Amino acid sequence: MSTRDNNGTQIGQLVLAEYSSAPVVAHFAAAAKAGLWPSERELIHRYFKPGRVLDLGCGAGRVTIPLSTMGFEVIGVDISPAMVTAARELTAIEGLFVQYEVGDAVDLQFDGNTFDHVVFSNQGWMQIPGASDRLRVLREIRRVLVDGGLFLFSTHSRPCVLTDFLWVKRWLLWHGLPLLGQNRRGIDFGDLFYVRRDVEQSLEQFLHIPTRAYIQKLLQAEGFQLLGTLREQTIKHHPLVYIARKDSK
Repeated sequence: MSTRDNNGTQIGQLVLAEYSSAPVVAHFAAAAKAGLWPSERELIHRYFKPGRVLDLGCGAGRVTIPLSTMGFEVIGVDISPAMVTAARELTAIEGLFVQYEVGDAVDLQFDGNTFDHVVFSNQGWMQIPGASDRLRVLREIRRVLVDGGLFLFSTHSRPCVLTDFLWVKRWLLWHGLPLLGQNRRGIDFGDLFYVRRDVEQSLEQFLHIPTRAYIQKLLQAEGFQLLGTLREQTIKHHPLVYIARKDSK
């Protein structure tokens, strides 16, 4: 069961509403046809070996379908039933069989040591509200991975606050609003709320922007070895794609 408080629950409902809306589902179904990002494809070819893959936040199957085509045994999981329905439809069109399930990454319904690889693409991990639940997701991923299993994911990267005027402003607001007796929105510094510009009738969305140093420290603390990163140049704001290995303890 999730440890989310009321604030986290409200943000989680906002995320679910966005990814359940018809325009956003249609957008991701269209994006799924483009397949893997070049950075994802390179890291998969470089590091993945044949085996079982769990695709978290699978959306409409943008990563799931290519992995299945490449011969991996893939299970796709998404919190949005509408996304899972779209993924099943697109997979059927491709003549493939992939198991899809509606589920929450905070509480995975799989036995330990089940998957050789876990993927959480499209900054999905950072759309989990609250640092405590993002940590819980990482621990769940580690639990279901075999020893030596690989975790591929992407995030946007927050620059050093002192070198970026926009983030200086956000830092001042984050720390200043409580002093003025005003409520700040979000749970952690780096939480952003926005409306998609590439989807008509888009609802408000949530995304946490971490620093690269924080991600590296978190991986190390939770028993992962960072193997490499690639910057995705074809996507707006150029997210960073990571690949890490579960070390045995």
